[in-house]
Amino acid sequence: MSQVQKYYHRFTLSQRTEHWVQVLSFSLLALTGLPQKFAGAPWAETMIALMGGIEAVRIIHRFAAVVLLLGVIYHGGYLTYKVFIERVPLAMLPGWIDVKDMFGVFTYNLGLSKTRPKLPRYNFEEKFEYWAFVWGTVIMALTGFMLWNPIATANFVPGSFIPAAKAAHGGEALLAVLAIIIWHMYGVHIRHFNRSMFTGNLNREEMAHEHAIELEQIESGQTPPPAPAEEVAQRRRLFLPVAAVISIVLLSGLFWFVTFEKTAISTVIAATNEEDAYKPLELTTGGNIHNLITEYNGPETCAASNCHSGETFQTVIDSSHHQRIVAAGPNPILAQLAGSGATTFETTSDCLICHAKDYQADNPLASLHTVGAAGGDTCERCHTGHITGDAHSNAGLACISCHTSVAHNIKTEVACSNCHTELPHQNPFINSKHGRLDCRTCHVNPDQSGLMIDVGQPLQDPVTGFYGPTVDPVANGPQYVWQKANGEAATEADPDAKIVPVTTLTVLAPPEFDPAEYATSGKFSGQPEEALVKQMILSHGVTREKVRTCATCHGPDATFDFASLGYDEERVDQFSVK
Repeated sequence: MSQVQKYYHRFTLSQRTEHWVQVLSFSLLALTGLPQKFAGAPWAETMIALMGGIEAVRIIHRFAAVVLLLGVIYHGGYLTYKVFIERVPLAMLPGWIDVKDMFGVFTYNLGLSKTRPKLPRYNFEEKFEYWAFVWGTVIMALTGFMLWNPIATANFVPGSFIPAAKAAHGGEALLAVLAIIIWHMYGVHIRHFNRSMFTGNLNREEMAHEHAIELEQIESGQTPPPAPAEEVAQRRRLFLPVAAVISIVLLSGLFWFVTFEKTAISTVIAATNEEDAYKPLELTTGGNIHNLITEYNGPETCAASNCHSGETFQTVIDSSHHQRIVAAGPNPILAQLAGSGATTFETTSDCLICHAKDYQADNPLASLHTVGAAGGDTCERCHTGHITGDAHSNAGLACISCHTSVAHNIKTEVACSNCHTELPHQNPFINSKHGRLDCRTCHVNPDQSGLMIDVGQPLQDPVTGFYGPTVDPVANGPQYVWQKANGEAATEADPDAKIVPVTTLTVLAPPEFDPAEYATSGKFSGQPEEALVKQMILSHGVTREKVRTCATCHGPDATFDFASLGYDEERVDQFSVK
């Protein structure tokens, strides 16, 4: 007759339920967190797309985080109940015996010892995993709060803590996932399939191998008897009100954690009409404090009035924008022709050119009364106006929406990622396979022409009174070149280089050319000739409709010149559909 297998109860239904809830939350956190950490990798983008896009992934991740924290709160209450009410010993606390057991098991596994140590109810491996989970949860909760509430975080600690929190959050997540896969999965499911979290029981053989000390205590009757029912009831009456108050505080804290700050979980919906679009900064005349000024002698007046004196005004003088105007006039293209012998303006560049909504060159006082923040169309007094059909202009964005400034130093090169996500397309294939294409390569109008700047035909601006050359388009569509982020020319071999669209800018000017004198009088001497030819990155003229598609680059009638980018014939054939 075969002997009936004996089983020993190890986990209650409550403990098993808690375990599987945490398994679910941990799995969701891993599935949604790791693709965000490795965003840009093809596998990560595919997973994000399969889960409904980045916003859905973020929402699921935060939901799983809340479930994890609810489980932690429940575990704290359950553990406290078992210790204070049922007087269960704190068997999960590590001690010196665990160090001895660890080395004993190691030497046994290596064949250096003939006997395997007898292990208690919770062996050193289980304690290690338990406290690793506790430590990981603390780290993930702290760093998760900082990432969930970055604005509030920056009010209390330096902003550098936020990227540090991101690194710690992602690193701890990767460590936790690897620990589960390598350590826990092997020890519990591969080395020997442990069913105790499914059935709650272990058989005698399993107990003897994993928890021999506990087995001996059970079989010898040395396990501590349960506390008397009256004592348990008395302790419970004291415990429950305190536990209820603490639970309410902790749950309120979790609610505060989740709702503390509204951050990037919501995507800004694209404007669908002019009313929803970003409005350029408007300058008004009503209620302007500058109406009180009765005399204006140039920008020095701004400092003398003690309104813009000191460091604030000095930043204008030191700005590259101002220095270029003083050195070679307001025209940004002709400024590149200024020679060492060119004259300069005698005074500081006029603040009113940018800051007066109604600028009158012959009436600075009247102009002063319309002063406000620069924006709207004030940039177009010196720069070429918006290109028809430009998506940003049509959406109502002003020049300063993209070309922001700090201390009057205006940003010239602007990255699309300043406003747009680094994963802009819903199709992950497009994001991953076109990572070395600058956004503008596909999204600028492919029919844009080059420019011919002719100094020999000066035109006076009716607003500023300055003279500038005629600007005519030249029918040479964009070319495509490799370029680094700092503007340096590059090749495909440079890992940081991207393909950008460029067009040709040609300036006709006499050899001895003084842009400052030309700006104020329109006069020049000598015969204009080709003085400057340069390639200029196309940044304006971005469209949503007239863009490069798969067919225009890879189709049988494609016009994209891969050979000019340095690709050999074999690679060109790979890129083309015959």
